[in-house]
Amino acid sequence: MKKIISIVLAACLVCSLTPAFGAEAHASGGMRIANTKAMPTNDSLKEDKGFVMEFLDEAYEEYVKDKSFYCADVWKEIQDSYNRSQKMIESAKTPQELFTTDGIFVNLSPKIEEEINLMARLGSLIKHYAKSKSDLKVMKRDLGKEIKTYKSLLNRKDFNDFYWGKIQNLIYEANKALKEIKTFRDYMILAEEIYSKLAQAVSATVPDWFEEIKFSFGEDEESILIPLIPEEDEEGWILVEAEGEPIYNKDQVEMARLEVIDRLNIYVDKQLDMVGSKANKDKLKKNIQKFKTVTLDKIEDVDAIYRAGDKQLAALIKKTGVSCPDMTMDDFLKVAKEYNALTSGYSQYNYSAAKWTLVESYFQTAKSIIQSATKKYEVYGVIAELKKNLKTVPKAKKEFNDLKKSTTKKLKSYTKKKNKKKYSQGKVKTVIKKGVAAMNKVEKYDVEELQLTAESYIAKADRCIKKFLVKTKQRGKGSITKSTKVKYGKKFVVNITPKAGYKIKSVKIDGKKKKLKNKYVFKKVTKRHTVRVVFGK
Repeated sequence: MKKIISIVLAACLVCSLTPAFGAEAHASGGMRIANTKAMPTNDSLKEDKGFVMEFLDEAYEEYVKDKSFYCADVWKEIQDSYNRSQKMIESAKTPQELFTTDGIFVNLSPKIEEEINLMARLGSLIKHYAKSKSDLKVMKRDLGKEIKTYKSLLNRKDFNDFYWGKIQNLIYEANKALKEIKTFRDYMILAEEIYSKLAQAVSATVPDWFEEIKFSFGEDEESILIPLIPEEDEEGWILVEAEGEPIYNKDQVEMARLEVIDRLNIYVDKQLDMVGSKANKDKLKKNIQKFKTVTLDKIEDVDAIYRAGDKQLAALIKKTGVSCPDMTMDDFLKVAKEYNALTSGYSQYNYSAAKWTLVESYFQTAKSIIQSATKKYEVYGVIAELKKNLKTVPKAKKEFNDLKKSTTKKLKSYTKKKNKKKYSQGKVKTVIKKGVAAMNKVEKYDVEELQLTAESYIAKADRCIKKFLVKTKQRGKGSITKSTKVKYGKKFVVNITPKAGYKIKSVKIDGKKKKLKNKYVFKKVTKRHTVRVVFGK
């Protein structure tokens, strides 16, 4: 079934880093086209048709290979799909039949978008996967097995009643639709539904091989420092892939609740600060927490959770009199450009590996906030906070010199007065001399190598700790803990056990008599000791 998954995922259209704005973006479907400069005009229906037709032709060129790559049935379905798309475009009477716009995104009409996506997915169905119509039976059989696999991976305890019911409906509808498949087109429609909805439901327990294929074909890894908006696309058209209605497990539902609460708290912390409001923040936050426990925690549907959050935010706005404007494309571009300008000044070659990971984490946090922001206040202070955090991360040169200085100081501390009784000074001085020399040989600003060298010689210095002999002697019938060398400052217990019928007649610790039953405890060994025991009748 790996082959079928790759077919579906390899056909995914281009994604960008441009975020979805507004609550409706959360569960909406469809291919959205974002224009960061200007929306296409509606002055000429012919021009609008040409715009969508150009998009269709580019998709055909990108996803459909030469006729020789396909069996006759698949090739016919590809051409039929293209022709259907073309016919819908040509027969449109108004621009709204081609696409709609909300001022930020242009959304292709659902019918045209679905047909173009189907054409693209059929374009991946080369002879390697389908040599003839008879292969459709094999694909249907494999898809049926895959549905069963997903069903076996789903655990009832991972989902609340709302989403578990949705999953059962999906499985039922999928099996029902599977029996009715007659064309490759029907197969692609059903396969997409399974992998965009059902697979999402088992994302937490999905097999490793599925994650690998999903990663390989659909979600290429990106660097944290890739700009929020690619430079060449800042003034052009960007394709944005929109997901279908998702299914969430219990953890994800809880995360949605926490996200809503976080956004409400951010409104209180940031938006009120932005306008200098004197509202009682502590009281507002108590009300937010009450809203979570009384209302939000009882809602199972993630979409309903977000709607409840929007309603609560409206109540906060009414109470404080402080509005919270939506994040617009201009707002996004402004903060994204600041982010881009900041990232351009950072390079991993200027930091040690550990510190670069920290730098990346700061950028990732800021990037996630900017990308997911739906309200302007959510990005308030993000860049300032990022700059503040970045200033705390030392570059390799400073980190190297500071580490060398601190390690040398640490090694020399072993010879200070307070440590002379604890450590063998002759051995420690040798370690210090060799350690300083070894650090001087480390290539400049190689922090990792210096760290290993420093840790190695500090460990050697620690092993120079003095050991003192606790010597034990006995006379008569019984047993006593054997003579042992004990590290400076450590606790040591001497167990004394007479043989049956005998008793402890006398005990001397360092020559002084002690009255004991069966043991003596040295709480902190700082010198040599002697324990002498006599057993008798």
